[in-house]
Amino acid sequence: MNAAALNGDLRMLQWLHENRTEGCSTDAMDFAAEMGHLEVVKWLHENRSEGCTTAAMTYAAEQGHLEVVQWLHQNRSEGCSEHAFGLAAGKGHLEVVQWLDAHHHKGSFGHALRTATMNGHIAVINWLLASIDEERQHEIFTRLALKLAKKSNQWRVIRWLEPQLEPDPSKRQRLLY
Repeated sequence: MNAAALNGDLRMLQWLHENRTEGCSTDAMDFAAEMGHLEVVKWLHENRSEGCTTAAMTYAAEQGHLEVVQWLHQNRSEGCSEHAFGLAAGKGHLEVVQWLDAHHHKGSFGHALRTATMNGHIAVINWLLASIDEERQHEIFTRLALKLAKKSNQWRVIRWLEPQLEPDPSKRQRLLY
């Protein structure tokens, strides 16, 4: 049943449920959520008692399956791990990051900024930096993002961040060191 859930094979899952006795584990719903198989997640929720773990929402967030994340939030109590926010940011799933933030599933801001920057996800970086209230903190995190972008050779991110720290192009060279 776990393998059928992983592959999103609802018909096989139903057949196994009716004709076999082995059952499944929490991995079934965790795998289905990670792979974005919402109908399988719903069926498991309604027809099986094993449930899931925080991995279901965490990995659904990492893979950008916003509808699955939302459904799990509304229908299950496990929630997600503190890593979901950073994992979604690192994969560039801006809508998932925004949703997690709005629904109090926010993890480490620094980890989210780090993973988004090191993977070159400018839209996520921009949203994270824009969500910082204090000007001084914004500058600190922008400099951190620039440092991380340089470390991971994300030149597109560097070109995008530099003007935010130094509007004068003639003075930007010093930012490279």
